[in-house]
Amino acid sequence: MGRILCFAGGYGDAVGYILLKSIFCASITGNVIKAAAIAAEMKIITCIIVVSLFYGLGSLLAKILATYLKAFESHLTNAVLGIMLMLHEILYLVATIIVGTILWPKIRDAQDMNDKYIIITGSILALAMGAQV
Repeated sequence: MGRILCFAGGYGDAVGYILLKSIFCASITGNVIKAAAIAAEMKIITCIIVVSLFYGLGSLLAKILATYLKAFESHLTNAVLGIMLMLHEILYLVATIIVGTILWPKIRDAQDMNDKYIIITGSILALAMGAQV
């Protein structure tokens, strides 16, 4: 399962970086460094901030789900709990694919990463990557 999660994280970052105008959807460190470099040039960093917040939100939602399942579904084994958390991440990945496919013509024509369609798609992907943590 660890290898699957590593692949998903790497794939999420590759998709974000290549298709979404250089957003790191699975790497908060990359976003912080990129935000600092962009802020030093006095440019707007809306996308990086929003994507980073959604990464944290995805992590928080996964933690809430895990805590709920452990507390109220105590009969679940760790393996079943892991599968349920993986399904939680998969839901976000499927949503990313659907939204990204629908918005692709607008994403492709966007001038920079602060375009609202890139922010929407990147935020959903960041939810998935945060849920993985």
